[in-house]
Amino acid sequence: MSAEIKASGERLLKLGQSIKAARLEFRAWDGKKMVYDDFAIRANGYVFQAGSGFENDGELYDFRGEVMQFTGLLDAKGNKIFEGDIIRIRRARRSEQTHFGENIPSPDGRYTEPLEPEIAEDVFKVEFRDGVFGILYDIENESFVPLNVAMFDCEYKTEQELREAFSGGWPRLEKEWEDDLPYLLSEYGLKNFEELMAFMGCEVIGNIHSNPELLETK
Repeated sequence: MSAEIKASGERLLKLGQSIKAARLEFRAWDGKKMVYDDFAIRANGYVFQAGSGFENDGELYDFRGEVMQFTGLLDAKGNKIFEGDIIRIRRARRSEQTHFGENIPSPDGRYTEPLEPEIAEDVFKVEFRDGVFGILYDIENESFVPLNVAMFDCEYKTEQELREAFSGGWPRLEKEWEDDLPYLLSEYGLKNFEELMAFMGCEVIGNIHSNPELLETK
């Protein structure tokens, strides 16, 4: 029995005691495939594979899996998001260009102008840190963002919300939506507004065990 697997089981038990109302779901990676219903966590924190039996001391028998918990959140397509999943986040923004010069009438001698609307696309691994499921949004600055916060930032329920997001905080640009929408559809190969809405948001595209190469693009 590895100390790492035992610690994983103990952590899950502790977390389960602190979340009374939530239904906890787990999965495990056995080295070759993801296992969803063939393992269990005993009261002492050990993990064992159902049907395999276990040794007299109750330790794990013939199983070297990593246990991962369901975050309680679903992606844009209704898929459950688990710890260890790799997610793709697409969010609306406005590209900008900043000009510098002594003749610019501003305290810092700079002026920023909005350019075209665009869709920012990033890939992250879902992690569990200090009792929170989240993503490492900024690796350089170790900026860890709760998953629900990151998802809220890229979820758009109405056309007005999407219009405001693509304006990039420039209120006057909201009036240019009739030009922005055709541009976005053409730029990203989409047919209509409905496809644009479906294109946005958070989606599970793999997991760290089966598809680690997906993170190499970050």
